[in-house]
Amino acid sequence: CRVIIAPPQPSFSPSLASMLIFVAVILALGSAFAAYYFWKQGEAAEERTYIDELDRPDYDVDLDTQERQAYYDLLEEEKEGKATPNQLMVALLNRAIAAVPRIERIENDRPRMQKVHRHSYIPTSALEDVMASEHELHVEVEEVRAEAERLKEGWGKSIYAQAFRIVRKKRLEAKRPMGQWSQTPQDLKLGLPLPPGLPHEGITVDFEKESLVVTFHPERPKVHFSLEAPINGSECKWQVQEDMLQILLVKETHGMWKAPTKQSEGEEAR
Repeated sequence: CRVIIAPPQPSFSPSLASMLIFVAVILALGSAFAAYYFWKQGEAAEERTYIDELDRPDYDVDLDTQERQAYYDLLEEEKEGKATPNQLMVALLNRAIAAVPRIERIENDRPRMQKVHRHSYIPTSALEDVMASEHELHVEVEEVRAEAERLKEGWGKSIYAQAFRIVRKKRLEAKRPMGQWSQTPQDLKLGLPLPPGLPHEGITVDFEKESLVVTFHPERPKVHFSLEAPINGSECKWQVQEDMLQILLVKETHGMWKAPTKQSEGEEAR
């Protein structure tokens, strides 16, 4: 009889299989470690982006604002009987509005400062500066609330809620198209619609180098618009026609603007 010997079949030895599994595990662990390392590096880099902003010797919320001084001036006039309660209330509300960005800044900086301090990225003195500024701001807030309560019972509890609403409204309005406008290289004509029933007698417009300040009512906060470029304020004009505030801006440098204001997202001028 004939004996047939089959050729040997390829197979993986136990040692080779173990080696492949070991390599796969090493690669998986390496990938996981790399992902974790880069994630931590990114987190640390994010923290360092605002360390320079927080860790500086002149950290200050700057409470010495024009609105605050204006209110103090009115308090002196009140002693002489020259300031009315309405004037004081308007000035106090403006003072509270001026404090809103500073309140937001402290609320944003303090937890970040505490976080980077825990990692020893900044000295304790830097954190203490922020805490001191927060205390000064707290004193300012309580003083405004006390004055609001003195001027009108119950107002002390709501003046800052009112101030925050006004600030949010201004920010939203700054992102909207700024009325109807057209331009030439020399000037820009702007039309702002007025609320129905608004008395025209109290409307005023002040022209500054790079901004426009509109007062729609003596007892309402002024509205500031940051213009796209400088203007010649002495040559600018304004008037009220029906329910539209018409403004003529004379450009300091001839050329076409993208929009009336830096924040505006309106359509191209026609």
